[in-house]
Amino acid sequence: MSRLIRAAVIVLCLALQARADATAVDHWIVQLEVNPTQTTSNTLQKPNNSTGTRFDVGDYAGENSTLGRFSLARTVNWGREGSELRFNVVPFQQSGTQIATSTIRYDGVTFQPGLPLTVLYQFNTYRLTYDLPVWRDVKPAVWEFRVGGTLALRDAQTRLTQPGARANYINYGPVPLFYAFAARRLGHGWQLEADVDAFPAPGGGGLLDTSARAVWSLTPRSALFIGVRYEVGGAEDDSIYTFLHQRSALAGVRFTF
Repeated sequence: MSRLIRAAVIVLCLALQARADATAVDHWIVQLEVNPTQTTSNTLQKPNNSTGTRFDVGDYAGENSTLGRFSLARTVNWGREGSELRFNVVPFQQSGTQIATSTIRYDGVTFQPGLPLTVLYQFNTYRLTYDLPVWRDVKPAVWEFRVGGTLALRDAQTRLTQPGARANYINYGPVPLFYAFAARRLGHGWQLEADVDAFPAPGGGGLLDTSARAVWSLTPRSALFIGVRYEVGGAEDDSIYTFLHQRSALAGVRFTF
């Protein structure tokens, strides 16, 4: 899986660089973000029937963690002037060990109470977004609006281990998302931004990943930002139930080349 991701990044960079050579006004944007995060709930059950036990990963791994994100964007002018292509790496992992207080049945394996139980939950996504500017006539010196779509590749794993028992559920797959972005320039180098990646799924699942931030331009090519982020997502069918709520502060740096 990691080789596939590295190959995809290399191909993307080569394609965008070829476009850059043809269009001198295009630019790269690199963004690094740190997220002190509270996962208020992360509930799992497999299978989603009487033979599986519903439990919260936070009972074993805790609620608080520090995460990070990486974003590489490029103005490409595909379809419309000012359109962008963006690659985001969005990792998430919880892990910890506690004494199990009750029996947990997960993916056909039974874990006993009174013994240490180690739970690892991972849900990384690698997102490729295409977006373009819209509503350019709405005070263009003040407002910027963009809409587009994201193809997210999920890299998910849930692993439970206990002396004499082990379950390891791995799930890969694509997730299509709607993307939207809005920014309001305040002057004196300040700007307010908000964005969202979202996709509703049957049964109340899907994904909502939204953020708001204040951005301060240090120079024409660098900026700092702080803000907040909220995520909720999950899936529910006969084979699995998973649902996560998460809220984060965010801070980071952005460079334009």
